[in-house]
Amino acid sequence: MKELVWKNRIFTVNFITDFFQHIKNTVGGRLKQYEKMLDTAISETWEEFKADYPTAENIRVDTEHMTQGSIMVTITGEIDVSDK
Repeated sequence: MKELVWKNRIFTVNFITDFFQHIKNTVGGRLKQYEKMLDTAISETWEEFKADYPTAENIRVDTEHMTQGSIMVTITGEIDVSDK
């Protein structure tokens, strides 16, 4: 029998970084600080997920914008619980 497991994390940037990224978004260009935040968010959430559920299968990574300057990362997967 399979059981659904998940890990959620919400990450934010500080007010100053968010302010400057907002200006850059207005004039155009890459939002490198947001990219860095997203990379960190996925990496840290992935490490926690794999530590808690090392045998998980059918893994999916989703991101969601929460508020200005923040993002939620959700990693879901399935574990076999038939032996329990």
